[in-house]
Amino acid sequence: MKKVYFILIITCVIFAFDISHADLQEIDDAVFGVNAITWDTATGLEWLDVTFSVNRSYLDVSSQFGTGGDYEGFRHATVSDLEAFFFAGGIPYLGQTPNTNLIPYMTLSNLVGVTSYQDGYPQTQGIAGDEATRGGQHTGTIDYVFFLQYPTYKAHTDLVYGQTTKITTTGHWLLRDVAIVPEPVSSTLFIVGATTLGFSRFRKKFKN
Repeated sequence: MKKVYFILIITCVIFAFDISHADLQEIDDAVFGVNAITWDTATGLEWLDVTFSVNRSYLDVSSQFGTGGDYEGFRHATVSDLEAFFFAGGIPYLGQTPNTNLIPYMTLSNLVGVTSYQDGYPQTQGIAGDEATRGGQHTGTIDYVFFLQYPTYKAHTDLVYGQTTKITTTGHWLLRDVAIVPEPVSSTLFIVGATTLGFSRFRKKFKN
C-alpha cells in the first residue's frame, strides 16, 4: 500500500505543476472578436493582438485603460513582461544577434498580430510601458533581417519612440491579468491524492 500512496502523491505533484509550462493559446474576446487574445496559461496573462492598437500614440492608448475606454481592463506590458512572453513563445534569446531559425519568430508574430511585412516575412512591433532614460517608450519588436545572404530574425526591446509618436506599422503590447484556472484533470488528481493520503493517516491512527 505504501508504494501505491507514493505513486499517487508523485502523480499529483507532476500534474499540479504541469500547468507551469508555458502554453500560448488563441481565445476570443467579447469586445475585439475571434482569436483577438493570446492567453499565456502559465502566467494567466491575456495579450491583445497588437494590430488592434496600430497608429496610436502611447499617451492616447494609455488614456483608454479606464472604465468605458477603448482598452478597458488592459495595461501596457513592461519590458520584463514582454521578454518573458517572447521566451514563452519559443524565441531563444533577445538582442541584435540574428537567428536563422525562423519558425518561433514567425509563429509568434502571426499569433499576436502582424504589423508589417519585410520581403514577405511577418513582423510585429509594439510600444511597451517602460519609459527610456532619455525619454520616450521602449518598444518590443519581432524583426525580420536579411543577413549575410540568409533570411534571419531577431527579437529586441531597445528601440525607443516618443510618447506622442504614432506609426501605421507599430501597435502596443497590451495585456490584462486573469486568474489561472487549474486544469480539471490536475485538480481531480490532486484531490484524489490528498484524500487517499488523509485516509491512510486516519487509518493508521485508528489502528494505533
